Amino acid sequence: MTADTLPPATTQEVDPEIAIEPAADAVVLFDGLCGLCHGSIQWFIKRDRDRVLRYAPLQGETAQHILRRFGKDPAEMTGMWLLEYPGSPQERLLHKSDAALGTLHHLGGIWSLLSLVRFFPRGLRNWFYGIIARNRYAWFGKKEVICQLPTPEEQALLLP
Repeated sequence: MTADTLPPATTQEVDPEIAIEPAADAVVLFDGLCGLCHGSIQWFIKRDRDRVLRYAPLQGETAQHILRRFGKDPAEMTGMWLLEYPGSPQERLLHKSDAALGTLHHLGGIWSLLSLVRFFPRGLRNWFYGIIARNRYAWFGKKEVICQLPTPEEQALLLP
């Protein structure tokens, strides 16, 4: 087990207030104020043909419940997180490059081939991820409000 992969929650720890439908293979937790993150979520939605991903901003109640369940302080969490197989015995929370590559894996098709980058050392992947994460606001902007309104179909994929 690594610092980026956390142990699964036990059945008793599952928060009944969070309703993630069984069709979701994973939930992407993202910085809702980040221009790069917003663009990434739009990119994922367009390529998720089977609609297996759901999305929750780190500033929202769903992400905060999930992070607390895994013993994380939501106020200190940044970057991208991925909750894989929510509610199942295989449930796990990934962070940084593991989360990004896991998301590509869940998209399937040609995109899952990019997840082969996992074979590079995690330290190297996370170093590169860190450069982008530290500079994301300067390079892509920080937005209090994202101007583009989601379509009804996209809204159904967003968790509070």
